[in-house]
Amino acid sequence: MAGLPSDTTYYYYHDNTFDSMIEKDASIDDEVIMIVSEGNKKSCFFYGTSDEFSDDPREGFLPGFIVVKATSLSMENGKFTCVLNSTNHKYANRPIDIGLDEEIPNGYKPWLQFNDYFWNQIELVGTFDSEKIELVNKTFYPEDKKVFRKKSSSSIKTLYNKNLLSDSEAESNSARGYVNDDAVCETDSSLITPFYFNGERDDIYKIADTQTILNMGSNQYAVSWYVDTEEWDFDPQTNHIFSKIEFKKGDTVLASFCDDDGWSYIDIENSKAKMFKSFRIDSAHTAVVFRGGAYAAGVPFLSVFVLSDNEVKLVFNKEYFIEKIENGKVFIKSGAEKPVCGYLSFMDGHVSIVSNEYPTGKIIF
Repeated sequence: MAGLPSDTTYYYYHDNTFDSMIEKDASIDDEVIMIVSEGNKKSCFFYGTSDEFSDDPREGFLPGFIVVKATSLSMENGKFTCVLNSTNHKYANRPIDIGLDEEIPNGYKPWLQFNDYFWNQIELVGTFDSEKIELVNKTFYPEDKKVFRKKSSSSIKTLYNKNLLSDSEAESNSARGYVNDDAVCETDSSLITPFYFNGERDDIYKIADTQTILNMGSNQYAVSWYVDTEEWDFDPQTNHIFSKIEFKKGDTVLASFCDDDGWSYIDIENSKAKMFKSFRIDSAHTAVVFRGGAYAAGVPFLSVFVLSDNEVKLVFNKEYFIEKIENGKVFIKSGAEKPVCGYLSFMDGHVSIVSNEYPTGKIIF
C-alpha cells in the first residue's frame, strides 16, 4: 500500500485487560482501523488478530495477525458499518506494520496455527465522530464495545507494529519456525494404524511401475510399486492392488513397506493413473500420500510418508476416503457416501489434519 494519500485517518483500539498488572502502552491484542479517503471515496483497512474472527476463546497459544480490506463500508450520519472477511487469507506470525497490505509481508512468516479455523465473515457496527469510532463485532461479540481513538500517523506506527512481538516470540509463532529442517519430527503413534502385513517376501513381488517424486531432490527420488504375484494376477490392465512400495534415491533403496491390504491408484492426471501425490513441506522435507487398504472391504486407508534426504518415515495411516486433492490439501470423508469431514494440509511448513476429531487442527509433522 505504497504512497498512502495524505487524507488517511487512523483509529486505535487498546486492549487494557492487563494494564493493572503490567506497564505497557500497547498490546498484541490491540487493533487499528485505517480510513483512506480519495475524493468522495473511502476505503477501510482493519489490522488485528485471529481472535476477531472466532467465537472460540484462545487459550495457550499466540494469535495470528491479519490486515483485511473492509467491504460494504458505510459512514453516514454518525453511523459506521463494514464487513470483514478473512476467508482464504493467510495470517502472519506477528503484528503487521501499518501501511502494509500483503498477506505475509517481507520479514514475516505464516502463522503456526490452522488458518482455516479462523476464516469467517464478520460485521462491525457502531458510531463515529471526529475523534473516535465505537464498534461491536455484531457476528461474534455483540456485547463487547471497542473504542477506537483517532491517532496521528507517527503515533500509530509507534503504537502498533511488528515489534509488539519479539523475534523469538514471532519465530515460535510461525509455521516455518515449527519444522526442524535437519531431522524428521517424532511421529504420533495414535495417528498410525499398523499395516496388515509389514514384512518382505521378495520372491513373490514383481515390479509394476516407477514414478519420480517431482517435488524433491532434482528428480533423483522415485517410488516403485510391486504386485504380490502369489496373491494377485500380474496384469496391469486388470490388477490395481499393489502390496509393496519402495522409495529410492537414484539406485539406492531408502525404504520399503509391505501390506497385504495393498495400495492402489490415488488419482487420474492427464489420463494417466497416479500412484501417489507429493507435497513439498519445506526445504528439507517432502510428504508423499497414498491410498491404502485397497483389498480390504469398507473404508480405505490414507497413508502419508515424509522423506528427508536419506530417511523415510510413515507419519499417518488412518481409515479415510479421499474426496479430492487441491490447493495443498487432501479432503477426506469417513464413508463413500458421507460428506467431507476434514482435510490434511501440506502447507505453511507442516503436515496437519483438521477433522471431527481435531476440529481446531492437529500437527502431524
